[in-house]
Amino acid sequence: MNTVVAGWETRNFRRSQRAALWCKNYGLVAITRTAYIGLLDVKEREELRKKFQNSFIKSTDSFYLLLLCNTCMPIAVLPEKVAKDIQRNQATFELITVKENV
Repeated sequence: MNTVVAGWETRNFRRSQRAALWCKNYGLVAITRTAYIGLLDVKEREELRKKFQNSFIKSTDSFYLLLLCNTCMPIAVLPEKVAKDIQRNQATFELITVKENV
């Protein structure tokens, strides 16, 4: 499991409410109205990414999913509940590789 920050920007109120519900269903905690943080495994992160990608399709919509590694956690300012959960469930570092087009 890795710490994930999910956020979005949209003019559509219903779409924003739907995204907040998705994040809550995955156990993420609200930082702001449109940014959530919490622990997700690879499968959950991919499911959430697909939901965002399929729903946020307008040119005025945007979303992001950011991973925080264990070395970033000591300097991150997090809600107390999230910080305790992360300390309890310390995950191993996950390397992600991206293939370049040659």
